[in-house]
Amino acid sequence: MSSKTGVPALCLYGAGGHCKVVAATFSRGGRYRVIGLLDDAPALWGTAVYGLQVLGGADQFARLHAEGVRFAHVSIGDNRVRKARAKVLLEQGFSLASAIDPSAVVLSDLSRSVGLAILPFVFVGAEVEMGDNIIASIHTMIGHDCRVSDYAHLAPGVNLGGGVRLGEGTFLGLNASVLPGVRIGAWVTVGAGAVVASDLPDGVTAVGVPARIVGRSEAMNARQQRAGAEE
Repeated sequence: MSSKTGVPALCLYGAGGHCKVVAATFSRGGRYRVIGLLDDAPALWGTAVYGLQVLGGADQFARLHAEGVRFAHVSIGDNRVRKARAKVLLEQGFSLASAIDPSAVVLSDLSRSVGLAILPFVFVGAEVEMGDNIIASIHTMIGHDCRVSDYAHLAPGVNLGGGVRLGEGTFLGLNASVLPGVRIGAWVTVGAGAVVASDLPDGVTAVGVPARIVGRSEAMNARQQRAGAEE
């Protein structure tokens, strides 16, 4: 299946709204040929999303691999779900392909990263390091010397100043900004339009201008409680 046109075949995992822009980005890039979608929702099986057939659930990956499909991409916006599904694909023996739109301006070497979604009109500055399975949505600006960890999700219009550090699984909402040099921990949620002017620890939710902490994730609270019980 992957050699008929000389362009490797690729299957997307996830048939929600995010997959539409990812599919379009792969089409514009021309490096892969998207043959269809897989999704965990049975109601979608046999339907079409963005002109692509939903072929079934995760159990279909073994069949596709046997037919010669070697590349896949997790087109799911939720960071924790994307992490879990990426693990499934790797266990099945797939390589995780990156979708990088031709309109993106990328001044750094991202060749060691896999599963990226660098969507239209994104700017990636010089000496940026990115992990795997990161989403940089339309009009995201990533300044020089930033470090963006695995499974981060930057919503449309996010602006990172130079030297920002983002931990694993961080989500930055629409038009959020992070000032130069700020460090944000793992699995942090930053609200839409927020301006992060100082460091944020793991597992918090922050909103406002300047951003202030308004909550912590249940997982982080449970972890702290366990640590306290062990002391």
